[in-house]
Amino acid sequence: MSADLSRTDPALGLDTHLEGWLVVLCDTAVATRTAYVGDVGDFARRLGGRVPQPNSDESVAWLGRGRLLGTRSGVRLGTLVRAAHALAALDVRDLDHVRIETALDEMASTSSPSSALRQVSALASFLSYLVDIRALETSPLVAPMNHLVPVVRSEHDALSREEERALYGASAAGPAGRLAWPVRDVAAMRLLIGTGLNRGEFLSLAIDDVDLLNSIVVVTGRGDVRRVLDLNEATTEALVDYVEERDAKFGGTYDPAHLFVRTDGSAFDARSLYRLVEQLFERAGVEPRPGSMTHLLRDTFALRCAERGLSVDEVQRQLGHTNGRSTQRLLAARQH
Repeated sequence: MSADLSRTDPALGLDTHLEGWLVVLCDTAVATRTAYVGDVGDFARRLGGRVPQPNSDESVAWLGRGRLLGTRSGVRLGTLVRAAHALAALDVRDLDHVRIETALDEMASTSSPSSALRQVSALASFLSYLVDIRALETSPLVAPMNHLVPVVRSEHDALSREEERALYGASAAGPAGRLAWPVRDVAAMRLLIGTGLNRGEFLSLAIDDVDLLNSIVVVTGRGDVRRVLDLNEATTEALVDYVEERDAKFGGTYDPAHLFVRTDGSAFDARSLYRLVEQLFERAGVEPRPGSMTHLLRDTFALRCAERGLSVDEVQRQLGHTNGRSTQRLLAARQH
């Protein structure tokens, strides 16, 4: 199936999506991430992507960016650079089912069955990410992503009370500069820790989803299931301050479809959120844990619920889990 080109710049190289996809993969083991990035790079080359030339201007430029991405994600630098070069030569128009089927046939004739399944799984993951961010309308490939190895978390992954307070303090004391917005950052941290929203739910919030007068937020989770969550007093106050400052900053020119925006008024995306949380952890002196740090904030909310005496059913409703076993496993791992 072809891409919906009205939703993205068709001339934009697919390498521009590499960092955002890595953010999604943060809940999988580092070895898995490296393998998946390498496999997607191989597929890109089969679709017509370039092989990097040593010491070229493009190669040197990607080495600098690759070091930063590699440090954040744990993916090997060489793997990142090779994949980025191959993806840079492609855009969404190259992701039609005919070209992909041809690449799959070529791969099947040159790879072992187990390698082929892993490579298809990696490609399916990347294409699913492009659908999630609306760069593609639908994925031209449907395949099981069964090679992703989850990050193993310990019972100490949830934030301590001291770490939580340090994060709030770091949010409020943001450094000077055009990209800093302490009032927004406090509101974001309060909302994430105070409600347990996952990354997608947080990013999809619109202005109208928050009723600050009644201290509630309406969240749309998986399967378009909506749930109403109460906001505590501190979170409500932080959101009031943020919305007032946002109105004063942008007037009526911002997009009401997005509650949280960057300092230029554009909508927050997965990469923006990842960078914000990463910077706040560093400024607060909070030790990162394996996997996604935004998921760590969700884990912390679940533990706070258990500490307040909420039942598994109540925590399940708050988190939007469709299966109570997921909630039980999470709480069992966090209580110690």
